[in-house]
Parts: sequence; structure tokens; C-alpha cells
Amino acid sequence: SLKSSVTSVLLVTAPSQNLYWPTRSAWKPPPCSSMMPRLGVAPRVEVRLLAVLALLSSVYFNLEQYIAMRDVVYELVSLYPRQQYVMNLAALHGQLGDTNKQLALLETLKDDQRLHRSEHVLNLVNLLLVQNLPYKAAQQLEVAMSDGNIEVTQRNLELLSQAWYMA
Repeated sequence: SLKSSVTSVLLVTAPSQNLYWPTRSAWKPPPCSSMMPRLGVAPRVEVRLLAVLALLSSVYFNLEQYIAMRDVVYELVSLYPRQQYVMNLAALHGQLGDTNKQLALLETLKDDQRLHRSEHVLNLVNLLLVQNLPYKAAQQLEVAMSDGNIEVTQRNLELLSQAWYMA
């Protein structure tokens, strides 16, 4: 399981590489009262845990084990709900063919106003078109163009007209 994998990675590398505990002359485990309930590690090592989870997801990506990587990225999103991790999770769902979850994650970012880059908004619009939601796609694209988040180019105008035609 993910919990045992992360815990074993942390425990195996702890004394020599200082990934689990801060540098001290005498090694002492953190007190049990300050443990994080989710993974069983001290709160002061959250950044190190983040590094280990990111490394673990990279390893799974290089091994093309996308389902295992998805579990790690789920853990990253639950601990650190940053836009980058949610985008990675959405991309993983797309890679695994689950476009409904991919769309749900992208719409969540859009609703939270954390979807600013034009590529991401265009990705959302194209995904809405693929999911047969052309009216919503046209609305999203029109708002993004009027707000200046997406450039008014011939290609984007063609996409907008296609979305309105499909609606």
C-alpha cells in the first residue's frame, strides 16, 4: 500500500540522509503526540514528505506505472492541494482514459479561479467539447477571451464558432 511504501522509504533513508528527522548529533524519533494522523510522520517534515512523494511519483512515471502514480498524486493532492498537483492528477486521469474525472478536476480548478494559463483553459474547453458539452465550452472560451486570459486568434475564434455551432 502507499502508506507502507512511503513509511518504509522514510524509515530506510532516515538515519543516513536526514529525510525523516532534522540533523542532530543524537537521533531521536519525534514524539507520538505530534504525529500526522494520515501518514504517521511528524508535521515538521512535511516538506521532506512532499519531496519523497514527488520522487515516488516520478519513479512511477518513469516506470510507466500510471495507476500507482495516480495513488501517490492523490496523496499529494490530499496533503497539499496545489494547482500543479491537481493538474497532474487530471492529466493522469486523461492518460488512463477517465475523462470524466479529468473534466471534474479541471472544472474544480476553474471554479476556484486557479486555472489561469491559456493552455489549461483551452484544454478545459476541448475536454468539454469531447464530453459533448459545447454550450459550456463556448461560454468558457468566450469569457476567457473577453477577460484576456486567451488571445483572440483565428484558431481560437474557429474553436469558439465550432462550439457555438455544436451547441
